[in-house]
Amino acid sequence: MWASATLEAVIQDVRLALRLLVKNPGLSATIVGTMALGIACTTTVFTFVDAILLRPLPVRQPQQLVAIGAPGRNLDLNPSYFSQPFYRHLKESNTVFADLVATSVAVSSGVNLDEGGVTDRIRVELVSGNYFQALGIHPAVGRFFTPQEDVAPGANPVAVVTYSFWQRRLAASPDVVGKTVSLNGHPFTIVGVGGPDFFGTRPGFGPDVWAPLMMVGELASSRIRPDEPDQNYLELFARLPDGTSLVKAQSAANVARRIKHRVRDELKLTISVGVARLGNQPSPHSTIRSSTFFAWPPRITGGCGFCAGLGYERTGGKS
Repeated sequence: MWASATLEAVIQDVRLALRLLVKNPGLSATIVGTMALGIACTTTVFTFVDAILLRPLPVRQPQQLVAIGAPGRNLDLNPSYFSQPFYRHLKESNTVFADLVATSVAVSSGVNLDEGGVTDRIRVELVSGNYFQALGIHPAVGRFFTPQEDVAPGANPVAVVTYSFWQRRLAASPDVVGKTVSLNGHPFTIVGVGGPDFFGTRPGFGPDVWAPLMMVGELASSRIRPDEPDQNYLELFARLPDGTSLVKAQSAANVARRIKHRVRDELKLTISVGVARLGNQPSPHSTIRSSTFFAWPPRITGGCGFCAGLGYERTGGKS
């Protein structure tokens, strides 16, 4: 009964608004223009947010990817950072994850690229050699670097450029593979180009270039050493095996890990780690999209009521 009365009231408001708009062409144009502008802005913003923040990562089975960090933190906005020794320790002692990956932009977000007589400031993401393999993606051109090229510090100056950077900065050259560019004054050989849909694992913060983690000394600072346990600059994520729930992974990973290193005296570093979904997952998206969808009817109704009220005011209450 209540729903029927509400629907009838909405229909009356719409009819009244339409009659008043026909009677007042100037007012009609103003109202229609204002509503069109508002709807266009809302649509544009939602399209951008949907493309950058809501869609799942363009990788194989993104629902199996989890970020690793301190329990209770929002790892998208406030990631946890770990050292390379801790990453290697967790990787070697891991009995839960199908693969464990390390990345870093904290120390390499501003790198000088010299190519073709032009110097640009670009964003380089350092990634472990299993990064592309764990994500299950394929290059658009050339190949990705491998775990064997990420073993010894400074040994393999290779790079993979993003598809957008390849088009924008390198003119989509088909001869890009094998090309040498200078990054922070060090020669790097481009071995491949990422896929057109792949922007990285952090929506809205994509890099221009990926390089092996062991090239941190050349791309960040010579003071950063892969064997230092107190230099925390790595973000970690993992792929869960088929059939492994997030709850199971959380209970197995959220424990105290102890690693020992010789730094003056013996230093015992204890870190509690937990897991959270990496990137954008379908379940929250459906909630957001549903709430956005169901928010439209009252907005339209409110708009019709506003138009009716405004027209009513302009006509002095004559309908």
